[in-house]
Amino acid sequence: MPQKTLVQAPGNRRRILILAMLGLFLQWSGNGLTFYYLVRIRVRVLNAIGISNPREQNVLKGRLMIFNWITAVSSAFLTGPPETSNTVPD
Repeated sequence: MPQKTLVQAPGNRRRILILAMLGLFLQWSGNGLTFYYLVRIRVRVLNAIGISNPREQNVLKGRLMIFNWITAVSSAFLTGPPETSNTVPD
């Protein structure tokens, strides 16, 4: 398929935009990467930056989880299918 045909039709441009937004939001939310490192070395890293109280560490991790959830949900709504209608407006 020639690359020119990808941008000729409005439907294809919309699909490309959705795919690009999906890739951006997947990287932006950072759920996997953040939790991979936070679980593996969280105690060392948080202690190294001066957060040694377990309660403070849990609050920080909780806030990070809430932020990641909000990012994931907003990304899902932004990349979701648009509302479609079979009727022609007057």
